[in-house]
Amino acid sequence: MSHPDDYIGQTLKPLRWVQVKAVVDITICRELRHLCSFTDEVDHGRVEIELRSAHGWTTELHSLDEYLRAWADIKISHEELTDVIAVDTRAVRVTTYWRTAGMEVVCSTSPTPAEVTP
Repeated sequence: MSHPDDYIGQTLKPLRWVQVKAVVDITICRELRHLCSFTDEVDHGRVEIELRSAHGWTTELHSLDEYLRAWADIKISHEELTDVIAVDTRAVRVTTYWRTAGMEVVCSTSPTPAEVTP
């Protein structure tokens, strides 16, 4: 099994940042998929990313969409993917929702992304 640090900075599509004048909280929701790290199945779910446009910068939404779509061909667990997205996007919180093995699974980061040591 890979460690979440293995994916940090290895975004298949780079995130771009744009300057904004407003300081607001932003919540982004979209479908998300990846390859299960335990079976040869595609996992389908939903991601909710809470961002803050602090210090005049925020994630450019088209690059975020490309970044999230790029995970479709990556083998990673729900838990790892949730954590890596939080770190890569500098999100306040990331929550993912999955339906697998007959269960509904929700993964959520703490209000601050996990510490990452290169």
